[in-house]
Amino acid sequence: MTGDDHRPPGETLALFADCLLVGLMALVAALGVLTAYLALVAACALLRDRVSADVRIGPGSYWIRLRQVAASGPAGLLAPPAIIGLLGLDAVAVAAGAPGGRALAVGLGLVSAGAV
Repeated sequence: MTGDDHRPPGETLALFADCLLVGLMALVAALGVLTAYLALVAACALLRDRVSADVRIGPGSYWIRLRQVAASGPAGLLAPPAIIGLLGLDAVAVAAGAPGGRALAVGLGLVSAGAV
């Protein structure tokens, strides 16, 4: 929102309620770890549509958006296991006593904290 954008209080509250609803739907869709990335992308796209085109938000529209994101390609399903695998390899290197292990452990901790 810019300084020139004046919305009535009811519309701002409705947008907040829609954000909460989309967050709950994304939480449910992300319970399967492999679908977490897809759920986040679908939620962001649905909220973008809500703000730009003032579309209605509900479980049906979220489900449609989630299917569209899932059908866009395998990258959404491959990203989470690839990241987990990379973090696992880093943890094995730290546990094995690799040179620079302390710096790698700090980086691994920061990336893991950011992923959560």
